[in-house]
Amino acid sequence: MAAAITENYIPEDLVIIILSRLPAKSLLRFKSVSKTWLSLISNPSLVDSHLGLAAESLLVHGSKSHLSMLNCSYQSISLYSGIEVPYFEGEIHLEGRVGGLCVVGSCNGIVCAVVKDDILFGLEINLCPCYTYNNPIYIYLWNPVTKQAKLLPDPLCSDSKNVSISLGFGFDLIANDFKVVRIAEGVLYWTTWRDGIIRFDLNNEVFYNDSFPANVLMIMSREFKFGPDNVRITEMNDSIAVIMHGINENYGLQTRVLLWTVDDWIAGSWTLRYKFVLDSTGIWVQGYLNHGGNILYRRDGDKKWCLYNPERKEAENSPIRVDTHNKFIRKIFKHTESLVTITGSEPLGEMLKKIG
Repeated sequence: MAAAITENYIPEDLVIIILSRLPAKSLLRFKSVSKTWLSLISNPSLVDSHLGLAAESLLVHGSKSHLSMLNCSYQSISLYSGIEVPYFEGEIHLEGRVGGLCVVGSCNGIVCAVVKDDILFGLEINLCPCYTYNNPIYIYLWNPVTKQAKLLPDPLCSDSKNVSISLGFGFDLIANDFKVVRIAEGVLYWTTWRDGIIRFDLNNEVFYNDSFPANVLMIMSREFKFGPDNVRITEMNDSIAVIMHGINENYGLQTRVLLWTVDDWIAGSWTLRYKFVLDSTGIWVQGYLNHGGNILYRRDGDKKWCLYNPERKEAENSPIRVDTHNKFIRKIFKHTESLVTITGSEPLGEMLKKIG
């Protein structure tokens, strides 16, 4: 006869399913329960499962080194917390520096950031132009939840001087690895309304220039008198989406917004998902939020960040505020809190010693 199963027994696969739905910070605390739980929560299968179910958040990079996290619900976003930036005034001698910190991007819960003397910040969400004058730059990958970080080699040659570089950050699904892309003596443009989309294949490490399809150009010429003011790439429910916005005086002083999904890059197949107007000019559209289906945008007049739901056709204010910490919001990134660990990472304090 098979051994009796006790009433307290829970199959391990069911435990993984339950734990995968808990916040990352809770799972970190549970690691100290026992060696069994430590091993289970550190298991790559659970880490991957948790990442796939984790809620979407926003990482707001404000003035100087201030970062805030906003938790996205299905209807709106709400202030979650300020987070500990991986360097502090005095610990690496930031006195007199311009800027100091630049967040390059966030992917799978890992943040790519740069610390640099004389850093000049780009306004594009995917770019971080840095100008160096014989001083090193520090690029690191960092998980804000686990407080683990990895310092990367300086991408500049020892004899580099007055070199402008641009950085991009992403995850190579085929190689199962994070990659930081550097372009020296040039500018890395992801979108341009005249020429289309320039994309970089992280696995093959090749650039592709995809022109706008004919049907897209036709609608663009009709909706925008002089072309869109801005074109942005975002993610929409596991698809690549392109958001265009601008004004057309023939329709009044309103901002017209088009949201497309790219079905096939090679075939040039795009689908227009949403077309709507916002009753204001000076609009800056940031991106699409999967949780809730909202589009995040900023009004230049009063500097307020707002949400627009194209299904409900409703707009509301977001909790992102310009305050003492965020006198100027540099960038906003989609971010997912995770337990993902970079090979070779170490506790934040140990990494700071290397920078200091």
